[in-house]
Amino acid sequence: MEKNKTVTIPVETVGQAYLEILRARGIKYFFGNSGTDFGPIIDGLAKLAADKKMHPMPITVPHEFVAVSMAQGYAMITGEPQVVMVHVIVGTGNASAAVMNASRLNVPMIFSAGRTPLTEEG
Repeated sequence: MEKNKTVTIPVETVGQAYLEILRARGIKYFFGNSGTDFGPIIDGLAKLAADKKMHPMPITVPHEFVAVSMAQGYAMITGEPQVVMVHVIVGTGNASAAVMNASRLNVPMIFSAGRTPLTEEG
């Protein structure tokens, strides 16, 4: 994709748009530890698969620290930026030390996390 080029990608949901952007940028995989906030991402994966589009393949990892570490290793071997998605606040906390490790090594990575629902109390 050319730098600073505007491209219109028809999508129905934010999850689908996020995945389309990753796909357009050449991201092949995303490492994650999903939770209730991943509904839009799962829906986006289903829509892209129904359209027979290549999308980043999700790699489910049982712990956030390991997910970031796997993405870091893949990026260090291939030189390609990787994506990690985790579940809300606890997932972000569990991943934080691994994110710091990747940052100190200048590993190209997109780290994203869900958000606790606004209606949640306590």
